[in-house]
Amino acid sequence: MQEQILKILKSQFGEEDRRTLIGANNLADTMREQGDRHVAEKLSKTILDARTKLLGEDDPDTLVSMNNYAGKVKSGPLRRGARALSKGV
Repeated sequence: MQEQILKILKSQFGEEDRRTLIGANNLADTMREQGDRHVAEKLSKTILDARTKLLGEDDPDTLVSMNNYAGKVKSGPLRRGARALSKGV
């Protein structure tokens, strides 16, 4: 269901619209909860990159995305980078 919603958001508002990125973040959270950490990490990184590009590194939404991404990777193979990223937030 969230994948369909994300598809609609992308078609109506574009890939980098705030509403689309919120929908993508919701899907990433669901994927992590369902155990698909790889997809959740990849999606969270895409969201972080888009928000950094659009809003800058110091924007509150970008900082939330940094925290979300770090939380998704901290127990995986990228955990060292996640710790450093979390400290930066």
